[in-house]
Amino acid sequence: VLTLLWQLSGRTINSYEQVTFEQRGDSSDDPDDIEPALGSNWMWRNENQVRRLRHLHLQAGLVTTLWIVTGPLYDPWVDFRPPIAVLAGAYILIMLCLPSYTGRGEHPLFTWLNRVVWALLLACTAGTGKLLLRGQQLVGETHVGSLPGYPEAGRALFMGQLGLLVAFILSIVVMIWRGRNNRDRLAPRSLWDGSAILFATMGVFLGAVFSAGVYVFATAWLRTGSLRPTFEDVSARVSRFVVPDIIREAARAYAISVAILVLVVAVLLLCFVGNKLLRGLRSILPRRLRDKLPHWFTVGSWPSKKYRTALVHDYGTAAVDDDPPRARQVASMFWLAQRVDYAHRFLAGLLLIGLVITIPFALLAWKPSWLWHCARRWHDYPDLRDGTAATCGSGHFYYDWLRDGFLSARSLQGTGGYLAVLTLLLLVGLGAAAFRVAKTRRSIGILWDLASFWPRSAHPFAAPCYAERAVPDLVTRVDWYTNERRRSVVLSAHSQGTVLSAATLFQLDKQVLPQVAFLSFGCVLRRLYARYFPAYFSTAAIEEVQTLLTGSDRRVRWLNLWRHSDYLGGQVTAGPPPAITAGESVQAPDPDIEVECIDPRWDRPPGDTQYPAASRHSNYWRDHRFAVAVRRLAAMLPKSAEAERHEGRVGLLDMDQVRGVGHVRDPGVRKVDS
Repeated sequence: VLTLLWQLSGRTINSYEQVTFEQRGDSSDDPDDIEPALGSNWMWRNENQVRRLRHLHLQAGLVTTLWIVTGPLYDPWVDFRPPIAVLAGAYILIMLCLPSYTGRGEHPLFTWLNRVVWALLLACTAGTGKLLLRGQQLVGETHVGSLPGYPEAGRALFMGQLGLLVAFILSIVVMIWRGRNNRDRLAPRSLWDGSAILFATMGVFLGAVFSAGVYVFATAWLRTGSLRPTFEDVSARVSRFVVPDIIREAARAYAISVAILVLVVAVLLLCFVGNKLLRGLRSILPRRLRDKLPHWFTVGSWPSKKYRTALVHDYGTAAVDDDPPRARQVASMFWLAQRVDYAHRFLAGLLLIGLVITIPFALLAWKPSWLWHCARRWHDYPDLRDGTAATCGSGHFYYDWLRDGFLSARSLQGTGGYLAVLTLLLLVGLGAAAFRVAKTRRSIGILWDLASFWPRSAHPFAAPCYAERAVPDLVTRVDWYTNERRRSVVLSAHSQGTVLSAATLFQLDKQVLPQVAFLSFGCVLRRLYARYFPAYFSTAAIEEVQTLLTGSDRRVRWLNLWRHSDYLGGQVTAGPPPAITAGESVQAPDPDIEVECIDPRWDRPPGDTQYPAASRHSNYWRDHRFAVAVRRLAAMLPKSAEAERHEGRVGLLDMDQVRGVGHVRDPGVRKVDS
């Protein structure tokens, strides 16, 4: 597995990170800065950093494997295990604390140091292999039970991860507290800027769950020889193996978490159906009775005042009053488009429930002496081969449930393992479907874009950072168009392309920027990135983009197209976008930048019986405002000699959700693939 990780990470480094382009921006940038800014020369150059971190992670994995494998061996040199492990751990910690090691610059000294460390570790590996091949005597006279030291090592690793997670959470809380006075009060926020805590905790939880699921499922496979064991095989026959407590508790916690998730979804569906019933009942009542209804009964009225304000603004009072069914339909589209602004709250609620479930199971794995006697008996029951020891509560109605029913320790253990493997298969199936179904590909692509946009500074085995390829490619393309072709450029960007384009603008030379304009549509800069990554894409960073694109005539060469029905994109100067309020907005959008595109069309097309479908996050270029915006931006750019020969038409560099491969086209003239 370690060798496979080595090969995969090496291939992605050579394919994505190892892209060079001319140094730009401030030449005083230090390659070993811990957090380079978006305008830094080193923001998108991380091949040296990823290579060194890859070495360090693989060395830690090999040390862990050697520690577990040599635990039961009896040999004089095995006594050196503790000092070797301490030295290896100290080396890893020291390297992680050295900015020059975790930085982005080239340091030949660390290359030689890695070779020396690898030579020592491979020598230890060869010695261990020799002991295993010759049949080394084991510690102790009995071989019954688990691998000596393995459960303790697994528990120590998990507790170490929890300790690191707690340290990470505390550091994030301190950073939030220290920066509380510098935060833009009107900027969109996610969990008080603590979304990193949410995703880190979710990562540790899912890592433990998937490890436990594969472990428990593998025991059933070893026992039955089938890759599709039954639920009985997974739940009952696992008890014939010695499974580490931390593995079993993770599987049990996941089973209860999934059950509660199903319950939460069912409650939400009931609330949704009940709300629709209230609306329907209210609509059939006469107006004189409707006005006398209590406040709690009028909650079901739709559209609400907030969304009616948006409808009247877009379509006019007469249209909204004349066609109530269409008003309710469009208001529902607006409501659905705003759910992404509250997704972090839903995830935080689920995570909080998961933490509440996890804490008791973690205590059961630790088995403190003060833990309730009945809870320990319930936990230890699957290990009793004779099955004679009864769980506390004999004679009560819940006794059978806790002993042999769904809530028994054995049943939850098997259910959790089965659900974890099914979840893994579901994720693999979604990945395969993304290659075949365009709609699935777009949905999964949103999460993939968010996850793989950033450099792999956090972990060298993460998904490759496509921005390290796309941003240099786009910078080179714009530079070639402005310097070699002597043409001005309108940088047209949709969705994730707006983030790539903003990062590109920070990397462009000051001499090139006056020849560049920016057209964003379906923009996620403020709505997603300013919410979840405020350290990089804050409102101050968005204002800096405006400054970069402001000419000597004080005009900003940036237009942003947005819709109320867009479930991802929105405004960049106000929000959280779209800013729908019943009264006046607390922050008015900049009319020089924001251009609203009305979506969907209100009336039925001539000769059609159906209302037109909403474009939501797609097809901005079909709106006539798109062409108008291009012409407005083109008029702000300096005209070159070639542009004048083409009657002032300007090249349009289209970054429509691309990964470094765009196309250049002259509107109405031709299309040139790059």
